Amino acid sequence: MENIFGQTLVSKKGPTATRGLNNVPIILIYASASWCPPCREFFPSLVQFYNSANQSRKRIEIVWLSRDRNEDDFNNTKKNMPWLAVPYNPNNIAALLERYDIEVIPKLFLLNRNGSVAHTECRQDVVIKGIEAINEWERIRS
Repeated sequence: MENIFGQTLVSKKGPTATRGLNNVPIILIYASASWCPPCREFFPSLVQFYNSANQSRKRIEIVWLSRDRNEDDFNNTKKNMPWLAVPYNPNNIAALLERYDIEVIPKLFLLNRNGSVAHTECRQDVVIKGIEAINEWERIRS
C-alpha cells in the first residue's frame, strides 16, 4: 500500500507506517470533510461499525482522504477518528481523489490488495448490512 499512500499515514496518536496495512484483511478508503453535512451524519455510524469490526481482532482498516479546506479542520476531524488518514497535503490528496475518481463525498470503498477498487458501495453496506458487510467484502476481495 506504500505505492498508493506513501510510507506514512497518520492517526490521532501520530504517524504510523503504511506497511502495517499489509496485515489487515480489509482496507477501505473513506473520503469526507468536516464541512459536509452527509459526512457528519454518516460519521457516528462508521465509527461504531469500525469499532465493532475490530473488537476482537483487526479485521478492517479505514484510510481517510480529507476534503477539508485547511489543516486545522483536518486535525480537528482526525482527532475524533479511530482510523488512519493520509497526511494533510492538498496535492497528494488531490492525486488520490483523481486516481479513484472521487467527485462526491462521503465515499467509502473497498480496495483490492493491488490498490484497485474492489467495491464502491461500502457506505450503503455499512448502513444497510452492518457488520455482516465484512463477510461480503472478504468474498469480494479474495
